[in-house]
Amino acid sequence: MPPLELVRISLSGNYREFYAAASQKADESSLFIIEGINKGKEEKRFWREIVADKHSVVTFDLYYCGIVFFDRKRYKQNYIINF
Repeated sequence: MPPLELVRISLSGNYREFYAAASQKADESSLFIIEGINKGKEEKRFWREIVADKHSVVTFDLYYCGIVFFDRKRYKQNYIINF
């Protein structure tokens, strides 16, 4: 099965299980968009888990959503974008 290129996850329903399964199929060209990362305490906690996860390498916190890259050639880094 080819790796996932673009995944959009809304933080409702079984999002934890979906992210866990999808992140296992991610490679250096994968991009995940996580919507609603600051909606509530549980969503904020989940975003912090993604940032700390060994599979995610570069993350961007855009307040309303988060962007996750899995390119292991990069240094692990989290960026918070204020606009």
